[in-house]
Parts: sequence; C-alpha cells; structure tokens
Amino acid sequence: MTDKKEPTFEEFVDRQRKAFEEAGKAMESLIPPEFKEHTKAAVNESLEGFRVLMNWLVDEVKDEVNREDKGNDMPPAGKVKVEVS
Repeated sequence: MTDKKEPTFEEFVDRQRKAFEEAGKAMESLIPPEFKEHTKAAVNESLEGFRVLMNWLVDEVKDEVNREDKGNDMPPAGKVKVEVS
C-alpha cells in the first residue's frame, strides 16, 4: 500500500486562493508606483469628502431639531395634552 494522500476539496480551494493571490501580484507589478500613489491619494480625498458631507449633514439635522424645539410649545406629535377639571 502507498501512503499517498487523497486530494480534498479544501486543497483545491487553497490552491485556487494561492493562484488568485499570485495573479493579483502579477497585475500589481504592472502598475507604476506613481499610479498607486495617486490612486491612494484620490481614494483618501474621496473618503475625506464623504466625512465632511456626513458631519455637515449631522450638524444640519441637529440645528433643525433645535429650531423645532425652540419654536414649538406644542406637545410632541402623537401626544395630546388633556386637561381634566
């Protein structure tokens, strides 16, 4: 008898993962360093832009809620103040 290991599905998946990683490294080696640098900077600027937008939006919502609270002496929507004599 031989002690040859039977192939498994997990081995197939592992080899496919390694092949995908190597293909990614091959593609990456074709890209000039300057392109990578500018792409990273562009992504960071885009993320910072969204951060600014979200912060502005949160501030606007807070301001609107504060304006509503100050200018409205009525009970919150859905509730009715009832006076009993």
